[in-house]
Amino acid sequence: MGSWTAGNFGNDTALDFVDGLSDFGQIDKAISDISGKAEELDVDDACTALAACDLMAVSIGRAVPDFK
Repeated sequence: MGSWTAGNFGNDTALDFVDGLSDFGQIDKAISDISGKAEELDVDDACTALAACDLMAVSIGRAVPDFK
């Protein structure tokens, strides 16, 4: 059974993305890959992009208040 809760890390796609991270460049690449393609995103791409954006925000000290 998959994981689905509120928040950008409340799904299997985002959690798989985080689990597979080995360097910061992967976060940057995930954001770059979706840049300018909002109308073409599928749900998995969107979940990955949101997780990457949250991680980027954390890295610059701008985490959302409910980041866990």
